This record gives sequence, C-alpha cells and structure tokens, in this order.
Amino acid sequence: MAAMSGGGGSKEGLENTAEEKISKEQFKQFVETIKARDNVRLVMVKLRETAPELYNAMVAERDAYMANGIDKLDQFDKMVAVVGIAHVDGIETNLKERGWAPVS
Repeated sequence: MAAMSGGGGSKEGLENTAEEKISKEQFKQFVETIKARDNVRLVMVKLRETAPELYNAMVAERDAYMANGIDKLDQFDKMVAVVGIAHVDGIETNLKERGWAPVS
C-alpha cells in the first residue's frame, strides 16, 4: 500500500506520469499483487475508513444483496458462487450471520 500513498508522499512502485510509462509486465505484476486476498482486504478497510458512504454503496450493500440471493438457494447441500474478490469476505460474513458454515 505504501507504493500507492498520495498526499506528497513517496510514490515508489507503480508511478505513471506523462514522461514515464510502465511496462506491460510491470502492470501485470501490479494487477496480480492487488488481486491477492490480503491486499484486497487492506484496500477495503481503507475505503471503508476514508469513504464509508462509497464503501456502503459499492461493497456492503452488494454483499448483503448477493448473500440474500445465495441464502434463498438453501435447498441445495452445496453450491458454488462466483463473485468478485472484494465481495468474498462480506458475503461470507453475511451468510455466517444467517447460520451458514464454510465448507473446506
């Protein structure tokens, strides 16, 4: 996260100015790094802290909506739901509150 800090701090890592371009490989590496679940959690925490209304609209409300839809499919013993990584923790939390247990 330090590589993406703003406000006059150091901009190490992914810097893209008019004079400087990042390579396709650097961009691919950045995307893969940001997709890691722990990194997504950090981004979600920062979003919730800095812009709670935005977080609620873009993440929390959608998590609850998707969890509700999954919960309505409770007639199945097992199921697979494909969701964006930013929603996994919220959906899991909502389902646990409804009595669901994770399957390992």
